[in-house]
Amino acid sequence: MTKTKFKNKEELLQRQVILNSAKETLKKEFIGINQVIDQVIDSIRTWYLFPEIQDRPVIINLWGLTGVGKSSLVNRISDLIGFSGKHFSFDLGDKAPYHWGLKSQIEDIYEEQNGYPIILTLDEFQNARTIVDDIEVDQKANRVMWELLDSGKFPVNRSSFYRDDLYSLINQLKYLVDHKVVVKNGLVVGKKKYYLERTNQVIEYTEFNEKGEGEVSEEVMFVRPSFYADIFSLLKEYFKTTYDVEKALLQLDGQGTIDFLTDCFEKANAPVIVDCSKSLIFVCGNLDEAFTMCKDLNPDISCDEFHNESLKITVPNIKEALQDRFRNEQIARLGNTHIIYPAFSEQSFRELIDLRLTRINKKVQSINGIKLNFDDSLKNILYKEGVFPTQGTRPLFTTVEQVVGVLISEIIVEQILKEIKSSNVFLKYIDGYVIIEYRHYKRVVHSFSKKVYLNLDQLRVSKQDDVQAITAVHESGHAILSLMLLKTVPTHVMSSTASHGTLGFVYTKIKWDYVKKSDIINRLAMMLGGREAEKIVFGADYVTTGSESDLTAATKFVTHLLKSCSMGSRLGTYNADSPLTNQTLTDHNFILEEEIQETLNNAQKLASSTLKEQKKLLLILANHLSDKSSVTKEEILSYAALHGVDFNATDIVESGSNLYYRKQLKKMVQGGHTTGVEIVASHDSFSLNSDQNIR
Repeated sequence: MTKTKFKNKEELLQRQVILNSAKETLKKEFIGINQVIDQVIDSIRTWYLFPEIQDRPVIINLWGLTGVGKSSLVNRISDLIGFSGKHFSFDLGDKAPYHWGLKSQIEDIYEEQNGYPIILTLDEFQNARTIVDDIEVDQKANRVMWELLDSGKFPVNRSSFYRDDLYSLINQLKYLVDHKVVVKNGLVVGKKKYYLERTNQVIEYTEFNEKGEGEVSEEVMFVRPSFYADIFSLLKEYFKTTYDVEKALLQLDGQGTIDFLTDCFEKANAPVIVDCSKSLIFVCGNLDEAFTMCKDLNPDISCDEFHNESLKITVPNIKEALQDRFRNEQIARLGNTHIIYPAFSEQSFRELIDLRLTRINKKVQSINGIKLNFDDSLKNILYKEGVFPTQGTRPLFTTVEQVVGVLISEIIVEQILKEIKSSNVFLKYIDGYVIIEYRHYKRVVHSFSKKVYLNLDQLRVSKQDDVQAITAVHESGHAILSLMLLKTVPTHVMSSTASHGTLGFVYTKIKWDYVKKSDIINRLAMMLGGREAEKIVFGADYVTTGSESDLTAATKFVTHLLKSCSMGSRLGTYNADSPLTNQTLTDHNFILEEEIQETLNNAQKLASSTLKEQKKLLLILANHLSDKSSVTKEEILSYAALHGVDFNATDIVESGSNLYYRKQLKKMVQGGHTTGVEIVASHDSFSLNSDQNIR
């Protein structure tokens, strides 16, 4: 049955205006997700305009890193389209047993909104997983949720408290009728005193005169009026009001009353069918399996790099990631509307800073009429201190509050106590202090400063100690071998970083689409370059333990290629001998083990000889990084042009694809090699990028 219906053309047009206006408002309030907003509004349009035509819920899945505004967007949409009172949100990541809250709120939905269009949000959805480590977990509490996502209709048991009371009432009334209590039109007309004594209602129905003499009332109800509300609460789908219950009972005799209540009890034993088929359901979650960059908390890696990586995530990636947590039939219930949030770019973060500062300014102006002006120096330190690329807005907003928000009261109090005649206040950052200047017609009439205690900025400061010197040499080795052997220029090289547990790093923007056999030694040499650089500069006896992760990555890389990808002398997949690996071969004679060791040794020799040849470049680049915490891509190219041996900038690779295979294929076809060859399509699934899981 339709619960919402358009009365006229004007109402339809008005709803379209509301939806379009909501889209524009959202784009002003949310930064960096315009495409997401367009997708969401387009996805809810039919539901919002014509809810009566849908027979199952509309499901919209929102996936992204933490703090990108998934839940906030849904909440704001609900407000803007007039559904704030019809929006029910469930946090599936809550430590409390969320299923109790889910069931409870679903009962509330039944009470007020059954069958009407509503909005439901299943937040932190990844925590409702039914598969853990490839083992299926039986979560009975989830069943209601999956029914909700399927048809939108599911049973909910009625209140056992009211049912128990009704059952007791029926038995009591049967006893009274069996003992000759007479009822007519819902009133006790025979053995009235006996009825009142057995039901403990003598006082309630006794009227006392001035002398204190009591007399039983003329009208005594066979069913207490207090039960009317209980019966109505149990069976709202059968009665419009409690008056309907009363009206029915006041037409019955004793046995008729018992039959009526028995029928009510039987109906109450049947579950309530909650109808959310006309609902809009938002599924919000963070999928680490798809957003692999989420585990990287290094604040020194460019936001734009993470942003560009997130743009490559597709719906098939999302569904593949979901398979690690849910069964295929459960994934199917989520439908195909998967909207993917990008990681914030540097521009988005800077716009968020401007937006937050604008809100603070408006708040201050409304309180005291002061206009705040924020210098770029302050905005820059907020960006450097507050941005963790994979953690979204929360750390940034906290930093804005710590640096700027806490100053608001001081700014206002200073003006009032010192009677400063100025409506313009300028804030800027200089060497650890926020400088607050009160200006009148561009003239500074008063100022004071406030010390700011920063965390990340202090960690980035160049220490110019032994540790930074070691790190500078180590990272320079990686960078030079990347440049000379792989023909790629690192985007960032750092010898001092704010990341906990990381002394430095080399980050290369180029992502290779495939690994070919001729690249193996060069890649391994690059991985071992830090260790070899330390040997050359400091001596073999002074090599440090900082190469542990490099050695692990190199060993995993070459082992995978030779044992799983047949890049060595043996064909097939090799693994340790075990009942769990009975479909793979075993290298009993250690032939592949020896090849792996030989390949690593050859890579080490190549890394060493290349760095010795480029020793001048190594020392100059390492010297730079020993004094400064970072070196840019442009500076690396400049050093290489001046001090590199046989360096040619035209050899630099800017893309990880179209380097060989397509050209070779076209060359073969154009050369007439297809004569007499039948081309057959293959449907095998494989991966070209064998080191895709090696960081």
